[in-house]
Amino acid sequence: FFASSCGCTNSSLNVWGVDYPYLRSVDCPLDATTDPNWADTDSYSSEYIKNAVQSTLGITLTGDPSGWFKINSRLDNREHGWITSLSVGGMTVANGKNIDGRTMRETVLNYSLKSAAFELKYDKTADEFIFTTYGYGHGVGLSQWGAKALAENGYNYKQILQHYFTGAEVY
Repeated sequence: FFASSCGCTNSSLNVWGVDYPYLRSVDCPLDATTDPNWADTDSYSSEYIKNAVQSTLGITLTGDPSGWFKINSRLDNREHGWITSLSVGGMTVANGKNIDGRTMRETVLNYSLKSAAFELKYDKTADEFIFTTYGYGHGVGLSQWGAKALAENGYNYKQILQHYFTGAEVY
């Protein structure tokens, strides 16, 4: 379980590299309306980002900061979805691993972002990067805010568990 989703859960394959059939991505449309962390923002100076990327990924960022990052893909191409490929300084692989939203959240920014589902903008005037995150946590399994919203909309515990854990039988 985790706090809240970006509109869908994440798959165990995407996060941990193991495909558990009961931990596949499912829709969670109510998180956007109930989660107090929805569209949370964090800002970091370009100098901080440059140093963090260099020290964690070994990538040297140069030139205009507005071109340092590009979101290439998201899980199931969903709006605000989990980032599955991210270019950093033109690179999509660092330290032998594909760069994704999780790499940015966990490795580069040491879990300071609430999730690996984010929008990223560079503010030239302030010389800082603004991350807008959707959801809170790794995204695998049951969304606590989503489950609360489902219960408030009449779902019972069996329906909630079966929604989040694909194919699971609840007795």
